[in-house]
Amino acid sequence: MRPTQINIVGKSKRIFNTLDLRGSGRYGDLIHRIEAGAIIQLSDKVEKAEDLNNLIQYLVRSGIPRSDVRIKYPNQAATEMLREKISSNLRESGLTFGADVAEHDAGLRRYFITTDAYTLIQTGQRHLVVGPKGSGKSAILRELSKTIGHCLVITPEHYATDVLESLKKSPVGTDLTAYVTTWKYTLLIEIFRQLIKTGEGDSAALGEIRKYLVAHNHLSGDLSLFERFMAYLRRISTIRGKIGPTGAELGLDTTKELEKLFKMDELLALIPALRRALRRKTFTVFIDELDQSWNNSETANRFLVSLLTAAIQLRGIDENLHVIVFLRSEIFDLLKPTIAQLDKLRSDIEQIQWSSRELKNLIVSRAFDSIGINPDRTGADSALSVLFPGVVPGCNAPLFDYVLSRTSHRPREVIQFSNLILKVARQLDAASIIPDAVLRAEEEFSAWKLEYVVSENLFIYPRLDALFDRFRGQKKKWSQNELDSFLTEVLLNMDEDNDAPPWLREILEPSKLLEVLYQLEVFGIERPGVPTPDGREWEGYDFAFSRPKARPEQSPSFLFHPGLWKTLELI
Repeated sequence: MRPTQINIVGKSKRIFNTLDLRGSGRYGDLIHRIEAGAIIQLSDKVEKAEDLNNLIQYLVRSGIPRSDVRIKYPNQAATEMLREKISSNLRESGLTFGADVAEHDAGLRRYFITTDAYTLIQTGQRHLVVGPKGSGKSAILRELSKTIGHCLVITPEHYATDVLESLKKSPVGTDLTAYVTTWKYTLLIEIFRQLIKTGEGDSAALGEIRKYLVAHNHLSGDLSLFERFMAYLRRISTIRGKIGPTGAELGLDTTKELEKLFKMDELLALIPALRRALRRKTFTVFIDELDQSWNNSETANRFLVSLLTAAIQLRGIDENLHVIVFLRSEIFDLLKPTIAQLDKLRSDIEQIQWSSRELKNLIVSRAFDSIGINPDRTGADSALSVLFPGVVPGCNAPLFDYVLSRTSHRPREVIQFSNLILKVARQLDAASIIPDAVLRAEEEFSAWKLEYVVSENLFIYPRLDALFDRFRGQKKKWSQNELDSFLTEVLLNMDEDNDAPPWLREILEPSKLLEVLYQLEVFGIERPGVPTPDGREWEGYDFAFSRPKARPEQSPSFLFHPGLWKTLELI
């Protein structure tokens, strides 16, 4: 198939714009014209991709990574090129579905999927992004931080453990007010520092801010954000310790000093200057990775609640100041009852959910990118019929639909499973991804999924593996009465099990345990009146990732998540 264009993507466009390809005369016969946007329109003398090898090698030698050199074919031919590339030799095709962790994915920006959730966050309509691990929170943050001009990214995973240990020893204990004040102070200082660093905005306003930062050694000091956080909290702790329990030993001056710290008078006096600095631009603070050292302790939970409260309050300073927090959904569900200003958050929350269509687009875009084809408007379904041809024996499900059914519709799971299938297909020396590769890969992926559910909930529902063992060898599908009886027996046996985790001992009703298992995406609930083909029971059930607010106790039947069938040997 004859290629029509070479597109240079990413930051490599700047390198490309310094090159004189036509002037060199070496590649002139291959080039029809060069267009704005780092696009090479190819001449009719280019009949196949191999004709471009020397030109591409020159671009790479000039400093442009091969992954940024994209060969484009006619729109209708992209799927056929994909078929040709894969069928010739799957092992040597270069096909991959990319890294499953955003921080390790060098090509993320090239094949990032713009979802409705992303658009709502980008346009400032959502400021709390909630989703389980692997749902794409960090990918959204990474893409936003590159497209939004003025921003500050805070990922405190490197400090969180030390901070939580220090907080445990702090005289203020888990004082929420002290935490909120310290968060507001710390975040404002970081915002001020970043504004001075960029130097853009009202010069008089920036002068006022700089004067304050210099006077308090915040501009040239080498303290990290969390060292600054702890320093301010220690000042509050020290003065409060001096005042003592009666609040009268050291008189009015000490009390006023403490009040001054809580009110942050000097810092808040700079808010008018901040507003002037932001008059013609927005400034966004992104906060992510807060769960890295989270352990469900009172200190850890207060630490996060105070951050959310501070974020709400800072947003009220100016319409051009945004603080966007990314948080795991199960942690947020635990914190909600303790957030005093939750009502102010309701319309600000974006719960990340992925549709089958979006996940298909994600896999297809990564596949095309890995083999250097620009698909333009090629439909995902036609490309998937090439990538995952055929159906699974016994249930007649299309291969990729089967893959999705074994996941919780999270990008990381879908990418991991797809890459594992590709690995197995290559081990089998298959000419393409075949059903046998999917079924063999499922055995390992199912074990991964069980481990993932257990580790993800380690601090909320410890020893989940012991509970799962009780289901080993049991049925995939349960009636309401069958599951109620089984869960009742599990709870009754807790009295005889000295090793049973406290959370399980505290559950007295089987309906409560059912609710936990539903929220953990272990059991799905029936969709009444939905016919399902033989062997594809999962198509008639909803799981918590698609219906998080459903009431599972009202379902007439339940289905174990298909992703756990293999590892638990369900029948």
